[in-house]
Parts: sequence; structure tokens; C-alpha cells
Amino acid sequence: MPAPKSLEPPSEVSPATETPNPPRLLDRVRAAIQVRHYSPLTEKAYVGWIKRFIFFFDKRHPDEMGEGEISAYISHLATAKGVSA
Repeated sequence: MPAPKSLEPPSEVSPATETPNPPRLLDRVRAAIQVRHYSPLTEKAYVGWIKRFIFFFDKRHPDEMGEGEISAYISHLATAKGVSA
């Protein structure tokens, strides 16, 4: 009688069966904006603001930041850049 086959996946995964990387942040933002049928100019503006926010904090991912960083960035926009609500 042959030995039963293991139900566990093989220890090595071939490149063809690897799971793809999840979509990057800005790609997810673009997709969400497009699903809502926003204008391409609105998409460009939103992505631009997100990029400026990320670069302000030396390319830290927004998942690593919280309310303090958002407040600091908004304060910077208001005081140094003259942006108002």
C-alpha cells in the first residue's frame, strides 16, 4: 500500500505560484477615486497631496503615522505654506 500524500504544500514555492504583491498605497488611492468616478484632475490633486505628506515625513509610510503627524503637517501647511481651509 503506498504512503498517503501529505496535505501540506511543498516547502519550496515555484515562481509561477507565488502570490503577487498587494497594490501599493497610491495605486489603491487611484482605484478608489476611479471607482467613485471622480475627475482625473481630482485624482491628480489627491495623489499630489498624499505624496507631499509622505515626503514631508522623509518617505515614511502613512500606516506608520498617526494623529500627531497629521496635525504637524497641517500646522506646517498653515504656517509655512500659507494654506488655509
